[in-house]
Amino acid sequence: MKVVKCETVDVEVPAETEIVIEGRILAETRVPEGPFGDYQGYYIPVSENHLLRVTTITHRENPIYQTILAGSVEDRFLVPGFPVSLEIYKAVKKVVPSVVDVTCWPYVFTAVVKIKKEWEGQPRQALLAGLGSSLRYIKFLIVVDDDIDIYDTREVMWAISTRCKPDKIIILPDVPTHPRDPFHLHRGKVGIDATFPLEARSHFVRAKVVDKEKINLDHYLHDV
Repeated sequence: MKVVKCETVDVEVPAETEIVIEGRILAETRVPEGPFGDYQGYYIPVSENHLLRVTTITHRENPIYQTILAGSVEDRFLVPGFPVSLEIYKAVKKVVPSVVDVTCWPYVFTAVVKIKKEWEGQPRQALLAGLGSSLRYIKFLIVVDDDIDIYDTREVMWAISTRCKPDKIIILPDVPTHPRDPFHLHRGKVGIDATFPLEARSHFVRAKVVDKEKINLDHYLHDV
């Protein structure tokens, strides 16, 4: 990857970076910040935070800038969700090689893991590995079968409603979560196995709605 030197600090950055903000953090200085709407949908009160003194800003031609609509559903906390999902995926992959995909739902406190279950017990392994790897963000981790679209909230909730055994839900009490969830008030984690039992696979074949384009009404209305 081609890199270039910054203009005011002794750091190299990727040459095709959209925007580079150079500056120095004033280590001994704190300034009031807030209140502002944060990613979990609540206001963060005023607190003392670090100060960055910007020395210059450079950018490529017609740079792309991703704004943050803090505190809104539209923001959906996309950027931090990627590394959290990756962290969970890598941890689960070590114990369940058949893991297919991982995604974080809005606000990053809930994640969904899709696996191709090969034997009973794998979902539990995935849950324990994932809950222990998520940088304290994740409170709820859900494991589903590989026929579920984990990017469709309705499908995941359908899997929970029809495949989860509530008495088998894993509850880890008194485990710390993210400090802004909010302000250490919430502790504990939950793991939900929303996969069907392998021995009952034939009972979990998903019903399919006939494609309306393939329906010939004459077959049904010829006597009308």
